[in-house]
Amino acid sequence: MYFWNIKKLKISLSKGSLSQKNTFRYLTYYFFLFTISSYLTSGTPDIVYPAYLSVEVNCIIFLISNLFEIFFCYKFNGGKDGEDFLGRYASIKLLTTIRLFVFIFVIAFFISIPLLWKYANTEDILGSFYRDNPSAETAMFYFSYLFENLLIPLRVILHFRDLKKLAK
Repeated sequence: MYFWNIKKLKISLSKGSLSQKNTFRYLTYYFFLFTISSYLTSGTPDIVYPAYLSVEVNCIIFLISNLFEIFFCYKFNGGKDGEDFLGRYASIKLLTTIRLFVFIFVIAFFISIPLLWKYANTEDILGSFYRDNPSAETAMFYFSYLFENLLIPLRVILHFRDLKKLAK
């Protein structure tokens, strides 16, 4: 099993299917990660949707994004003649999500240090920053929105395209 090296995972997947045990593990880890992230963001009153983007519209966009991701991954996997779609999808999706989250977290951390430095002595650092910079909260929302609905699905699709090239 791989948790970081997606290149080795793609080479391994191009040579053959994952074992059922590894497919189960990747799927379990993916749903564990999804559950933790859902728990951490659920009920958060700090998540503010812009007035023109309701929760329903957000859910529809998320659904469409995921359906496109699954459809194109399925096509790049060979469609009905493809090989082990679920095992490939679960493993590539997990590694892509972990890698991108870590990269984005590190980048955001280093960007936020100088921005939040003057609020270091306050109890609510982010709250104070967002009160003084209201457009920053909107920018952060759209950044995370694009990350979740565009960047991750696009990277997963591109990894499937690369996997198709490796299989030839």
